[in-house]
Amino acid sequence: MKNLKFKTTLFIIFFMGFICYGCINSTPNKFEKNQNTPEQEILGSWILENDSSTKIIFYNDGTVKTYEDDKLLYTDNYSISNSCQGTLSADGILFLKFIDGSNGDIECYYINGINENNNGILSLMSDNGNLLIYKRP
Repeated sequence: MKNLKFKTTLFIIFFMGFICYGCINSTPNKFEKNQNTPEQEILGSWILENDSSTKIIFYNDGTVKTYEDDKLLYTDNYSISNSCQGTLSADGILFLKFIDGSNGDIECYYINGINENNNGILSLMSDNGNLLIYKRP
């Protein structure tokens, strides 16, 4: 009984410490420290890191074109927001939402980073945990 009480107390202390640490060190949005917004940073061409024949180009009118070996495969729409398909982010994480141009299907990706510190990297994670890394050409 004492062991259970000790573990419960330890868990509560740890949990409260974690919450306090998060409150002190939280930032509203990791993109706020950059001059450009995510919508500005994403514009232009990106090459898939592990497949240099795959390229995506984001346009400021909300369209994105996907190419493979310089051949146009898809023209879709995209948006960046704090929600996608009913999932709402309360911790400043943004989503990149692709809307299929032919059937309206939606794909959501968590944005890990867009050209942070001018590193030329677009890092996305799918709902099932697959990491996609794109680089500026």
